[in-house]
Amino acid sequence: MFRRTCILGVILVLAVFIIKNIVVFLSGIKLAEFNPAGVVFILDISNPDRSLLEREEKTILKICKSLDIEDKSKIYVLNDNAVLIYNEAPNKKSAIKKAFEEHSRYDQNSQGAAYGLALKKAVDDSLNMKKQGYKPNIVILGGLENKGALEKQINWEKLPQNMGNTMKYIPDLSIVLLYATPKKLENSREKLKNVMPEEQLFFASEENVDITVDRFIQSIGR
Repeated sequence: MFRRTCILGVILVLAVFIIKNIVVFLSGIKLAEFNPAGVVFILDISNPDRSLLEREEKTILKICKSLDIEDKSKIYVLNDNAVLIYNEAPNKKSAIKKAFEEHSRYDQNSQGAAYGLALKKAVDDSLNMKKQGYKPNIVILGGLENKGALEKQINWEKLPQNMGNTMKYIPDLSIVLLYATPKKLENSREKLKNVMPEEQLFFASEENVDITVDRFIQSIGR
């Protein structure tokens, strides 16, 4: 009886010792802090090249697939106007594809590309996302060509000043420019490099989109 009591006592002491060390070990592990991301997409549908548009839509779906259900996403399409076509959780693939089917058809009567208007809306959305606790990001897919009404275009000369002012309120904003020509992307880089941190800028022509998108996804912890 005494021997059995001693054995039980030893087992109990060992169990307490093991549990205590497990608790100490687990308390030393810091779980990665989850930072919700907000992504505003701008998709140029003014180009009659539908094969390119299909690739751009697949890129949006790839980024959305990587996002968490607690993240936020918005999608604008632009021609001579900028129209919000999606404003739901990023994990609803069928809903996103349906929005593309309904709103991304080429309109030969629309000759504009309202990048300036779309960017203004995306910046406003990013500011609201920031206030709501999201890390804001703007992803633009298209050629960055100024076409149509002047007041709806990007003013490239004023872009550095405008984005510099934006960064005062959204210092963690990232900008991703995809599918433009190398010349357009280099011009964009020159305009933004002095007002935004390099690690928050992503540029890729059609050939390098996948690598750049993977870098961007990694940068937001997804």
